[in-house]
Amino acid sequence: MRTPWLFFIFHLPASSATQHVNVWRRLQKYGALGWKNSAYVLPHNAANVEKFQWLAREIRKCHGEASIVEVARIARYTDKEVIARFDRARGLAYERLIQDMRLCLRGAAGRSAAELLRHFTRLNRRLTEIAAIDAFGCGRKKEAESLLRELEARYRADKSLVCCPGNTFT
Repeated sequence: MRTPWLFFIFHLPASSATQHVNVWRRLQKYGALGWKNSAYVLPHNAANVEKFQWLAREIRKCHGEASIVEVARIARYTDKEVIARFDRARGLAYERLIQDMRLCLRGAAGRSAAELLRHFTRLNRRLTEIAAIDAFGCGRKKEAESLLRELEARYRADKSLVCCPGNTFT
C-alpha cells in the first residue's frame, strides 16, 4: 500500500520576516519535514490536511501564497525512504530528550520534591509533543518511555515526595 503525502508550499512577502519565523515554528510543531528547501511534507491524513489548511489561511492573511498538494509518489524516492527521513528527524528529537532524561536521573538524588516534579512534568510534556508528531513510530520512542517510567519510579520512591501528597505522576 502506498503512503500518500501532503506537500505544503508557500511564499510570503520579503517584509514578513516575523511571519516567516512563525510559519517555520508552526511547521516544526506539526513535525513537517523540509523538502529540497522549497516545500514541507507530512503524511496525508485528515489532521494534517486541516493543519496545512489553517496555516495556508494564516499566510494568505499576510498577503502571502500557499498551496497544499496531495502526492501519491515522490519521484526518485520510495515511501520507505521518505518514512526513514521522518524517523531520523524524530530520532534526533528523542535522542535530545533521552540525554536530558539521563542527566535528570543522574542528578535526582540532590533535588527537592518540587524540582523533581517540575523536571518530570517538563520531560513528560516533551515526550508527549514528540510522540504526537511521530507518525511512523520511531524506535527511540520506547527508550524515552522507559526512561520516563524510571524517572517516575525514582521520584515516587523518594521519601521527600511523601510530604507533598498532592504530587502525582500520571
